[in-house]
Amino acid sequence: MNTQIKIERKSDVLKRVPFSRATLHRKINDGTFPPSIPLGANSVGFLSHEIDTIIASMVLGKNLQHVVSQLIEQRQSLLDNSFFALAA
Repeated sequence: MNTQIKIERKSDVLKRVPFSRATLHRKINDGTFPPSIPLGANSVGFLSHEIDTIIASMVLGKNLQHVVSQLIEQRQSLLDNSFFALAA
C-alpha cells in the first residue's frame, strides 16, 4: 500500500461528515466509523484516507462495520511500510 499518511483533527472531520460530535463517538463505539488516533495532550486525529473511504462507503451503501474492520487491519501495513519500521 502506498498511502500518504495525513491526519485530520476531529473538528475538520466533523465538517466533512453529516453528523454531530455525539453521533461520531457513537459510530466509533459501534464500529461504523474508524477510531481516532492519539496525538498527545488530550488531542486526537483521524487518518484522512480512512475518512475518504468511509464517506465513499456511505454513498455506496456498504456495510460500514466491515469497511472499518478492513481499515483497522490496514493500519498495521502502514506501520510496516513506514520509515520507522524500515529504520528499526
